[in-house]
Amino acid sequence: MLCGTQVCENGQVCCYTKAPPLANCIDPINFEVQHCEKMDLPCFSPMECPLGTNCCLMFTADGNGTVTCRPQLLCPGDGVSTYIACSTEADCPINSPSCNYLTTVMDKKFNICSP
Repeated sequence: MLCGTQVCENGQVCCYTKAPPLANCIDPINFEVQHCEKMDLPCFSPMECPLGTNCCLMFTADGNGTVTCRPQLLCPGDGVSTYIACSTEADCPINSPSCNYLTTVMDKKFNICSP
């Protein structure tokens, strides 16, 4: 994931702060401790998101989609307008327990939870 001039890898997430203006790659567990801005962060898998958020694929009415870390209440994974990205079935909620392949992006498999 691109974070300022860095690329976050190995499960790290991007921490944005306004004062001072800064973007650093950090471990998700340190997200709140370092007072990172709570904004939608781009993601590819759930381990790239802070605790309490899902890596969420959201579709708009015009058919476009975005994949960002979103609070669980804003990404129910209803299979209509939102899908939860997953690495394994353990990442999926009880109403969509299967982790299934959707597509390949940048030579990486992208999976979503489905019933």
